[in-house]
Amino acid sequence: MARRPRIKQPLIVNGVEVRDIEMLRDNFDVDTLIDYAFDGKLAKWLRDRYYDDEADEIESLEKDDPDLEDRMYDIFQVDPPMSEEEIAWRNERLAKLKEYTTDEEILERVDDVAFDQQDLSDLIDDDVEEIFLCGGRFTIPLKVENKTYIGIGDAVAVIRSTVPIDFDDLNIHFKDIRFNSAYEKISPQSDDGEPADSLYSRGMAALNVKDYGEARKLLERAAMKNHREAIKEIAAIYSEGKGMKPNPEKAFKWLLKAAEQGSKSSMNKVASMYERGVGVKKDIEKALYWYRASAKMTAEEPAAAPATSGEVKVAPPTPQAAPPPPPPVAEESKSAVSHNEIIIDGNTARVTTKVINKTGVHSHPAYNFVQTAGKYKSKIQILAKGRKCDGKSILMVMSLGLAYGTEMTIYAEGPDAPAAVETLRDLVDDGFGEE
Repeated sequence: MARRPRIKQPLIVNGVEVRDIEMLRDNFDVDTLIDYAFDGKLAKWLRDRYYDDEADEIESLEKDDPDLEDRMYDIFQVDPPMSEEEIAWRNERLAKLKEYTTDEEILERVDDVAFDQQDLSDLIDDDVEEIFLCGGRFTIPLKVENKTYIGIGDAVAVIRSTVPIDFDDLNIHFKDIRFNSAYEKISPQSDDGEPADSLYSRGMAALNVKDYGEARKLLERAAMKNHREAIKEIAAIYSEGKGMKPNPEKAFKWLLKAAEQGSKSSMNKVASMYERGVGVKKDIEKALYWYRASAKMTAEEPAAAPATSGEVKVAPPTPQAAPPPPPPVAEESKSAVSHNEIIIDGNTARVTTKVINKTGVHSHPAYNFVQTAGKYKSKIQILAKGRKCDGKSILMVMSLGLAYGTEMTIYAEGPDAPAAVETLRDLVDDGFGEE
């Protein structure tokens, strides 16, 4: 006997049949919902759709609560409409902001803009993390950490200190903004005239004798002048926690800078951090972008670019002319044996096959491959088109761009290498279950 569907009545709000909580937010009418709250319909509607937490809060409301409307907005996470006075105030600020910028993204964030010190104080009290400073001078409270200040117009960040401040330790960042002249003279970000190569050499000397504090200071100064090797070293210091606790956020910042300058190893590390959400918010699209950028580069590292005290415009990495071929499989050691087309040599195994599914290795086949590879203890790699990648990373597998007919070698090293290779070969030969 067929199951008879349970009828779940919609709510009618603003003439719309509301069937889920997102539709309710889009058609929110506080008076209508208050009526539904006290005749029992709203709580029933919520429970029918398993919004039990919201239903509990609705059932706890009292008609004589002076904050009843505010509570309704809070329960459904809806911003209350602005009053005429608030609209006029916001429009006035918007008109003022348009005198400085036409950037739509900034205009949409007018509520996060400070035009004077009072505005800055209010935004800090509201715990806004990214604050725009528009024109004028703003005294930055150094006791308030975890802030990013972005300048609009000729804004000046006033730093009341007679010694250089390590803003990274406070997680305070500045963008498109200059410091007051007194602090600018002592700022480590100002150009002290010492060449980047000299700073790098002194920093490495300090690092070799484990004077990590001095090494970090010197290498960071060189890195600020875009010295590529210094950038990688300072990233390693923060990543490995040399002389301090590891700081993945700062490590990511410097690795990203190195990646943008064309460092292949840094590209892979940035991609991995995006993929795993380490030191940065997880972002699969950006991870895939950097894996692909790394895959285009065949040399481990390009030659170090000359240091410069100015900013460097980074060109996208370009592929080299002749990528190295994968390791040869024809000549094996005397201990190697053939087993169903699989070459086994000690604790390694490999097999060469072809992609047979017409759509190639897109996200679904890559997912199946990685899930299968993850069941084995052995290290798994794919070698194809002159490149290799980690066979347990879906993004790296996708970055190879394995189309129909592409020849690929599956390589495994570890205690269960033969079994891993055989299973993965069978998966590929079966079209990843798609054919």
